[in-house]
This record gives sequence, C-alpha cells and structure tokens, in this order.
Amino acid sequence: MAARWPPRAAWPAASCRADLTAAVPDDVAGAFDFAYDWEVLHHVFPDARALYAANVHRLLRPGGRYLSVCFSEADAPAFGGEGKWCRTPLGTLLYLSSEQEIADLFEPLFGIDELRTVEIAGRHGTHLAIKALMTRRA
Repeated sequence: MAARWPPRAAWPAASCRADLTAAVPDDVAGAFDFAYDWEVLHHVFPDARALYAANVHRLLRPGGRYLSVCFSEADAPAFGGEGKWCRTPLGTLLYLSSEQEIADLFEPLFGIDELRTVEIAGRHGTHLAIKALMTRRA
C-alpha cells in the first residue's frame, strides 16, 4: 500500500502551535485544510470550550475538516471517578464529555459527519472516547 503514496517530501504540510483557549493570530486564520486533537478536548474546561471551538473553526478554511477524539463521560470509572470531572492517577483534572455535548458545542460551526463512541487503547487498558469528524461551515 505504501507504494501508492507519493514520497513524504511531496506532501504539502504546514503546522502551527497555538493556545486555542486564547486569541488566535490573524496570520493563521483560514490557513488549514485539516485540524485534529487527539485526547486534548477533555483538558479544555467548560468555560473555555466555546472559544476553543471558535478558534478551531477560525484556523480552518471553509470546508476544512476537524477530527476530535476525547474521553467519554462513560469512561469515568476507568479513572476511578464518576460524572464529568475526573482526576487521573497522575493528578490531572479532566472534563469528560457526552456525544450530545460535543454536538451542541460544535454544530453551530461545523457539519458533523461522524459522531460516535469508540474504544481506544491506553497504557493500562482500553478507554471509551468520543470520535467526532466534522466539516467547517462557511
């Protein structure tokens, strides 16, 4: 299968590092076709989530795609907790989401192409996560 892909040097790619819970610089607005967060959103607390979603929207060009994979509130027992707030064995505080919460957060800005709970491998077993694949609205 790898023989069908062009050499890595032929892949046009750009990246940026930014705090998406603060203002995003103008020079990166609309600069990306694809953005993803892998196990990031559960570190963004409710008071910062609307700005986070708006910033992801701002980074993408119209029609750009966004993939988010974050821990599900159904996975709270795996962290020794229950409900939306959990503390990991390392002491990190997480805010876990439901599929409906993800839909409510992103639907004003994105068309939701796929939204489902999946199992992902973790260091100490599997976790339940919400996978959301979305397309930026204009």
